[in-house]
Amino acid sequence: MLCPTCNMNIKDDAQFCIHCGTQFSNSPAPQGQAIQQGVQSNQPNHPGQPVQQTLPQNNTCPKCNMALQPGASFCTNCGAQLGTVQPFAQVAQTAAQKQEEREKYYQAYFNNKYHDVAQKGFSFGTFFLGWLWLMCFKLYSEAGTWFLILIGLYIVTAILVRLLAFTLIIPIIILIADIIIIIRMAVNYAKDFTSMRIAKASNEIDNILRLTDDEDERIRLCKKAGKPNYIACFIILNIILGCIGVIFSVFSSTFESIEDTRKDEFASTAEEYVSEVKTAAVADELKCGEVFSKLEPGIYYYPFTTANGDSAEKILSTGGKSPWQNKNVSGQVIILKMVKDFDPHNYVGVFYGVVLVDEDGKGVGSFDSSGHPTSVDSDSHISRIDVNASNGDYRKTFYDKTKSGSTQAFKKTAPKLSTIMNGTTLEKLMQQNGIKSVKEPVACDIVAP
Repeated sequence: MLCPTCNMNIKDDAQFCIHCGTQFSNSPAPQGQAIQQGVQSNQPNHPGQPVQQTLPQNNTCPKCNMALQPGASFCTNCGAQLGTVQPFAQVAQTAAQKQEEREKYYQAYFNNKYHDVAQKGFSFGTFFLGWLWLMCFKLYSEAGTWFLILIGLYIVTAILVRLLAFTLIIPIIILIADIIIIIRMAVNYAKDFTSMRIAKASNEIDNILRLTDDEDERIRLCKKAGKPNYIACFIILNIILGCIGVIFSVFSSTFESIEDTRKDEFASTAEEYVSEVKTAAVADELKCGEVFSKLEPGIYYYPFTTANGDSAEKILSTGGKSPWQNKNVSGQVIILKMVKDFDPHNYVGVFYGVVLVDEDGKGVGSFDSSGHPTSVDSDSHISRIDVNASNGDYRKTFYDKTKSGSTQAFKKTAPKLSTIMNGTTLEKLMQQNGIKSVKEPVACDIVAP
């Protein structure tokens, strides 16, 4: 049955409650010592005022010698109080008060985020940053254990690899085992992170409560104890920033290296076009109405494009496409024939340049607002610094106008060409050297003998 006072479950034939001493029968207890509410006649048991009495040395009541139930605070036969006890409701109330008071210190320790901390599960910070993350939250013993395990693992691995590195498979197996151990350890620490923090907080709060009775001082000390280790946090922040910087640098260097390789390849392709035109010109296989040796001083163009393949196949068997996704290119090899004093036989020299653009506008040479080339590399070596790898609307316009490969298409762009060589326009350079220019730039073609 249930006690009407404390609502605890007791034996049906009991005359007194073993928990609070309430009497259930009006019949006198043996030896005439029935006690109401389990209190001796000379020691009244009022609520909230438990009676101090020596506990029985055996399992029988010291008053009526009746057998006692294990853990009983009152004899079920005579109601004698067997030890200090509080009513159940009062015990529950006291426990609730202690818990509420305790939580106040936890809140101060965790900066009013105790409930959030207590509900957290897996700690990703612990998993990825390891013992440094534990150091940040002052879990020094746990961090030290983790660090020593890593050092020990490193030493053991180094010894095993040195002793067993007669085949490649053994170091690989050892490395895999190390990774598994480290990951497993990181998972365990990450799972236990919250419980470790709360356990540490509980110990520090106990020390603070023993240290002082002043409530304000207790709160202040709890807040101070709960602050993170800012030095460790600073180290972690720098490690994270350093890792980000290294990753960014690696990716940046990789992309830069790839881009440099593409520029080098594009410059080599442009130079190869120039070289092939020069070879054809020397062999008198370049015709611009007449053979090369009889060309008047002026500017001549050899147009080429890989869009239809015809003109490209005449000059390069490989096609010479753009290294950016192997795209088509269009261009012109520009031939500048110069003489002095308007004497066709008094040559100053023959210079070659090139304008080469792919479908996206990447290429060699710069362009004006109309999309026409405004600068061309001379006979000197073409390098990656001469290649513009960004998309350009003007360069793309040039490609669109010339990709057909027809002579007419190039004649539409050639007359407006204002090529700069050594800081001087070709027109001025020709005038300075007494060059008699043709009326209109001439588009040429390579004709094999």
